[in-house]
Amino acid sequence: MKNIVSLLVIALLAIETSAPAQQIFYPTDDTYEAINDCITIYGSSPQLRIRNRYGAGGSDRWEVDAMIKFKLSSIPPGTAIISAQLYLYYFSLWDNNPAGRNLNLHRLLGDWDEHTLNWCNLPAHAPEVSASSIVPSAFGWMSWDVTADVQNFVAGLADNYGWFLTDPTAWNSGNIPQTWFHSKEYPDHRPYLEVFTVPRALQGIVRCHETNAPLAGSSVSAHDLPGTAYTDSLGHYILPLPPGTYSVTFHHAAHCDTTITDIVIEAHETTMQDAVLDRPSAQFSHSSIGMETWQDRDTSATFTIANSGTCPLSFAISDTSEWIELLPASGTVNPGRSLEISVQARVADLVPLADYSTNLRVDYNAQGSPYTILMELWLLPLALEEDHALSHKFELCPNYPNPFNGRTEISFRLAGTERVSLFVADLLGRKVALLIDDVRPPGQYRVAFDGTDRPSGVYFYTLVTPNFTASQKMLLVK
Repeated sequence: MKNIVSLLVIALLAIETSAPAQQIFYPTDDTYEAINDCITIYGSSPQLRIRNRYGAGGSDRWEVDAMIKFKLSSIPPGTAIISAQLYLYYFSLWDNNPAGRNLNLHRLLGDWDEHTLNWCNLPAHAPEVSASSIVPSAFGWMSWDVTADVQNFVAGLADNYGWFLTDPTAWNSGNIPQTWFHSKEYPDHRPYLEVFTVPRALQGIVRCHETNAPLAGSSVSAHDLPGTAYTDSLGHYILPLPPGTYSVTFHHAAHCDTTITDIVIEAHETTMQDAVLDRPSAQFSHSSIGMETWQDRDTSATFTIANSGTCPLSFAISDTSEWIELLPASGTVNPGRSLEISVQARVADLVPLADYSTNLRVDYNAQGSPYTILMELWLLPLALEEDHALSHKFELCPNYPNPFNGRTEISFRLAGTERVSLFVADLLGRKVALLIDDVRPPGQYRVAFDGTDRPSGVYFYTLVTPNFTASQKMLLVK
């Protein structure tokens, strides 16, 4: 019986949460303005007109834009905006058909009055596009999703001066398409704003603990209830909730989750709750790893994942080859620590005298994910095993191709674990590229040099270790 009652309560809460109130608003002002027309007032026109200015290289004297504004003061500041849609009735066109063209909305940044507005006193508008809609092939209603703007208007995060409606796409020929809508002065099909609201919610701002910057795209969800809110570009979120006490989890892909408990939501009130998220930071010891072995002997190499952030780094490594085994393939690295990953090459089913390569993909909960590590394996036949020096010497090989046009590959072999520096210099001895500067285990390596942005000429590449130094010459020809 207790379980049945609990299910009924959850169902009732879900019904209450999913039934927002609908409000319809009609414009207080709407008009259109023609470029450089500082005399004509169109505020009493029964039409709203939109036309591109003709485009780069043509005349600038054809642009026509519309403005529209609604009074939203009847919506309480604590209200959650579930949806807000602006509707305009497209009833006619002029010159070419505008079907398929984007019409963009921008927030206006200053107040205005349709009875005094002309092109020369038009307020500025925000450069970013608030919403966009494509002109249909048939006449009828068009809509723009302005939920984010209306929420910011109601929350006091932006001033409500309405929107600027424009056609941003250059036409570049005569008979520019013009789109006509009914204005509020027309008796039928008046413009309107449809808003769905919930009068109670949890809202606040999600920030990065380290930088204090707002975290756009964070998800906010209450335990044991459906529905997720997402932060906007300012880190602001609004999560509609019925009255009760909640544990709420804040999540961002490049940060660690934070859960805040005992958050109380009262009926018809908004509860403010900001959140700060710690973030991990991943560093990898290698971007590529080369291995060399005989055809009957498995081999291995290692790389490390370090975390210099302030919360645990979670990772998972994937690979599409059939000869690589990873230990561990997933896990967690605590702040200030590192973890060694073992890469095992299983060679029983591989053909010798062939080069094998695969990319390890490391996905993790920090900025920069995913990370790719190139794995290369050189498999030698047993017939060459007597030439023991092959796997126990330092060697810098000629690059291939040489001469080259743009890109070439440099190969070298290490007899032991060494700190390696591989760089390219011009004829004057000036370094033009540092290809490697880290510690490498023994094995065969290949590194690409891209000379696309370098002039033609002779270049030298040099390998330096504590026990070995060698240089080779290469020719770049374009």
